[in-house]
Amino acid sequence: MKNPANCTSIQEVRSIIDEIDFAIIELLSKRQKCVEEIVRFKNNQEEIVAEDRQKILFAQRRLWAEQNNISPDMIENVYKFLVEHNISKELNLFNKR
Repeated sequence: MKNPANCTSIQEVRSIIDEIDFAIIELLSKRQKCVEEIVRFKNNQEEIVAEDRQKILFAQRRLWAEQNNISPDMIENVYKFLVEHNISKELNLFNKR
């Protein structure tokens, strides 16, 4: 992947952004598959919501954000959205068993 600092046009930078976004979506798809499988190991709704795990997850993602010079608040908000969506998905799958 080209370094954006070496780009000579807006189109080149946008192309890099598109490439990164595609990679992010591929990774989110893999993450979603994990969410769909993890429900097999959960025995009740409390294990799905896993409030203690959420606290650990958000704190870890904030740390990773800081280490990568990106806004911890933004990353936490992204993960809060992901977790809320995943809890809903897991509860739906759990209730279908």
